[in-house]
Amino acid sequence: MQKIFISTIILSLTLSSCVVSKKKYDAAMLRNSKLSKELSTTKQENRSLNDKVNSMISEFEKMKNELHLSNAVKSDEMSNLLVKVTQLSDLNDQLKNELKETLSKYKSQKQTSLSVTSELEALKADKYRLAKDTASIRYALKLSKERFLKLENELKAQKEKYANLSSSNVSLRKEYDTNKQKLISFEQQLVENKNKIESISKYFIELRKELLSANASNKAIDPNKNKNVDKIAKELGHY
Repeated sequence: MQKIFISTIILSLTLSSCVVSKKKYDAAMLRNSKLSKELSTTKQENRSLNDKVNSMISEFEKMKNELHLSNAVKSDEMSNLLVKVTQLSDLNDQLKNELKETLSKYKSQKQTSLSVTSELEALKADKYRLAKDTASIRYALKLSKERFLKLENELKAQKEKYANLSSSNVSLRKEYDTNKQKLISFEQQLVENKNKIESISKYFIELRKELLSANASNKAIDPNKNKNVDKIAKELGHY
């Protein structure tokens, strides 16, 4: 298709050049004929007319030479044009390939973007669930502290009561022994609760570190698979 197009251009330029040459030649011949008629009717202007004819012939030859030179230049221009047409065709093919590649990359990036958006939504959901679980753990820890304070106050009251009963009679001795056992039990429970609260606090600190690290790297923490959450739940007696 390109060869036909280029051949058409060359043929058009050649025909155009021939038409221009013929028109100039016809015009010169017309002027020459007119001068010949004037020469036959006006002998006095014969020499002048001959000079003009010779001048016009010379001008015609000059124009003809210039026309040949112009045709040669046009031939060179046509060669350059053919080269440019070929280059433009190659460039067009290259641009088409680059456009296809760009479109493919765009589709790939769009798919990746959708995948990343889906992952972010999943991370947000995991973060929400983890925050909810953390709130539950904090509430359970608060209740444990309140129970600990209550037991501590009861222990203090029992100690005071024990001090008051130390000088009582035998009947009070039984109550004393009973209260002493309660006191021992309370002390043991107090120690257990202290240890439990210390363990819960330690696990809660580790969980907090994991949460901060996960938020910084946009990673999700599964509460159902987290060892610190399991340990806290176990200490609180959830399972």
